[in-house]
Amino acid sequence: MLRSTGLGRKGDKGDPGAAGAKGDSGPIGPAGPQGVAGPAGSKGDTGAPGATGPTGVKGDPGPQGATGAVGPQGAKGDMGAIGPAGPAATTGTLQFIGNVTVSQTLLLALGAGMARRALTLAGVKTTDRLTFAAITPCAAGCEAMNVYATAADQVTVAYNTPALGIGAVISIPIAVYRILP
Repeated sequence: MLRSTGLGRKGDKGDPGAAGAKGDSGPIGPAGPQGVAGPAGSKGDTGAPGATGPTGVKGDPGPQGATGAVGPQGAKGDMGAIGPAGPAATTGTLQFIGNVTVSQTLLLALGAGMARRALTLAGVKTTDRLTFAAITPCAAGCEAMNVYATAADQVTVAYNTPALGIGAVISIPIAVYRILP
């Protein structure tokens, strides 16, 4: 007779059960040792330029430069246009024409006398009746006596010469006027 041990045969494996709930996190462990430094990275792009700074303090002026040489004188310009005629004046009044200067150097002169010098004066006509006025005092022994129109833009001035002149300079500036008819 067989004897029964009371154990039956092993049954089939059952289905797994549902997953359990996640447990609490454990404590953080201690920090590990510092690692070795890695290689340097490549150079980054250039940044945008910054704003312009404030203007600095004005410096002292530098020394004055040397004066340059005087350049050559230019050619004489053309004569300007003649202006319109002025208003008609009354008879016998004076009309200014211009200034002339009688100038002469006497190396050696003995004996007083009269001399006449031709001068250019723009605007004079041969039919003009002329008079004059001294602009400055004349040298001793010299004086303008009269002025006449001899041609268009031409006058002659008569003047006294000194009694004795050694290296004397005669300069007689006069203003010439037209006597209106």
